[in-house]
Formats: sequence, C-alpha cells, structure tokens
Amino acid sequence: MTSTAAWCKACAALDECLGAGALSADDVTALAVVSRSQPLTVTELTCALALSKAKTTRLLRHLIGLDLVAERVSPRDRRRSLLRMTPRGENILFEVGHSLDSTVLDTALTGMRALREAARAGSAPDAPLAPGQALLLMACRETGTLEVGDAARLLCCGQSSVSMAARQLVARGLLAVRLVSCDHRRHSLALTSRGTSVAAGAHRVWNAAWE
Repeated sequence: MTSTAAWCKACAALDECLGAGALSADDVTALAVVSRSQPLTVTELTCALALSKAKTTRLLRHLIGLDLVAERVSPRDRRRSLLRMTPRGENILFEVGHSLDSTVLDTALTGMRALREAARAGSAPDAPLAPGQALLLMACRETGTLEVGDAARLLCCGQSSVSMAARQLVARGLLAVRLVSCDHRRHSLALTSRGTSVAAGAHRVWNAAWE
C-alpha cells in the first residue's frame, strides 16, 4: 500500500520533470497505458484511465496532435479504431522514465487512476466526490486531525487548494474545521462520522490499486 503523501511526492517529482512543457501528468499516464497495452481501443483506454469518454477524447486529441499517439482503423472491424504509440511518443516516454526513478514514475501513474476510482467509490449519486476532495479525506483518515498548512505540505499543494476542498467537504457534512486551541489563527481539519465512512470506502479502493 502507498500512502497519499507518498503518492503526492511522486506526482510532484513528475510535475517537476515535465516542467512547463506541453505534456501533463495525465498525458504521460495515457502514453504509459497505450505503450503497455497497444493496440487498444478508445474504450479500453477510457477504462484504464478511469476517465469519462469526453475527457479521454480531449486527451487523445492533444496526444495525436503532438504526434505521440496514432489512431488507425482496425483491419478486422472498420467500425473500431486502434491506438498505437508513434516513435516520437515512445521516445518521449523513454525520456521521462529515464529522468525519474522507475518506482517514482510507477507510483505517480498508478495513483492517478487509483485516486479517480477512490473518488467514484466515495461519491453519492447526487453528490460526486472530486479527486482532490477524496485525497483530502483519505489524508485526514491516515493522519487523524490535520492543520490546513500541514495538509498543504503533505499533499504538495497550495493552502488555497486545501481550503477550497475543505470548505466543500464541510458543506457536505464530511469534514469539520476547528480552531487550534493554542492559536486561533490556525485551523485543523477532522473527519465527521459521515466523512469517516466515506473516507473508509475511498481508502479501500485506493489500497486495492496497489495490491
């Protein structure tokens, strides 16, 4: 099992490796899936990434436009398209893997899918849980009470992002915000009983992804 904090550190390393270039972490995840499973259909890629069909389509347009992935009609069924890596795509993926420790890259890529699936597991039919919200709930479950600043450092993100996710979770009755007794300028985050149940369900799915 990999903790949410360890995954966030791996993602931060991947983001630093990619810099301000044309590729995002989601792009690299998609390239890795295509490289390992090619040829595959768009539907298979959508399932592997745990994304919606619309998001996968946008992602593919970007990668095809950069000549990293090629889409061809299946010779066995002309109604289906198959995805393959281009030589340029394979070179880019190799360069990213060469720049990072293989364990770091695998952790980052596995966790992206795991987080999306965990968010789905914690969602209610009328109240979907965003991946960032699921991440904060699981981090609180792993560590107990968390201050906002500590959560930002743990999850390698800004305090404003943590505060926004926390407000949304408080509004849904999943998280409680309390003043720190020794300093009323600081706030701590704690799961409510309902939040504990939702976080446990998300965590089960998260943990299963690493087995």
